[in-house]
Amino acid sequence: MYCPKCRKPLFDTNKCRYCDWTKIEVQPEAPEPIAKPVKQKKYPLYYIILSWLTVGLILIIGYSQFSSKHTDVITYKAIITCLSALIFIPQISVGDKEKPLVIYAFKWIVALFVIVFI
Repeated sequence: MYCPKCRKPLFDTNKCRYCDWTKIEVQPEAPEPIAKPVKQKKYPLYYIILSWLTVGLILIIGYSQFSSKHTDVITYKAIITCLSALIFIPQISVGDKEKPLVIYAFKWIVALFVIVFI
C-alpha cells in the first residue's frame, strides 16, 4: 500500500513516516434527535363556552334589529352587530392564552365600540 500524498510505501496503514500523512477515519454522523412537537396552550372550557354563548347572543340581537324595522340605517346597524359577534369566536386570540378573562373583556370592549360608534 502506498501513501496517497507522497506515493511512498506505507509500513503502517494509519501514518506515513516520510510526509507525516495520517489516515482520518470518517466517523458516521449521529442521527439528530427528533424534536417533540410543542404543545400549544388551550383555552379553558369555560372560556370556550362563554365565547360561543356570546356569539349566539349578539347574533340574536343583530337578527332582532334586522327583523324589527326595515330602514337602511337599522339594517346597516344590524349587519354590523352580527359581524361584530365574530370577534368572540374562541380561536381568535388577541393576547396571552394564560389570561382568558382579560381577552374576553377586551373583546367586549372592541365589540361594544364597533356596535355603538359604527
